[in-house]
Amino acid sequence: MLDSTQSSDGVISAAVMLAAPLAALDIPLKVLVWEDRNGAVSVSYNSPGFLAGRHHLEGALRAPFDAVKSIVEALPGA
Repeated sequence: MLDSTQSSDGVISAAVMLAAPLAALDIPLKVLVWEDRNGAVSVSYNSPGFLAGRHHLEGALRAPFDAVKSIVEALPGA
């Protein structure tokens, strides 16, 4: 049971996991910043569309996955 001390992000994540329990495998969202042998830096993550489709989520339940795109776009040089 959720209580009022949890953050809104926790409530949103809980709603997603109640609707699609296996979504817990992808929450929290993960972004990997890595450097290859040649010194090139890359950012890797599962796209919001892939994650929403994987867990059959639409509308407001998709919102936590959509957030990853804006996070990556905010990175310097992105």
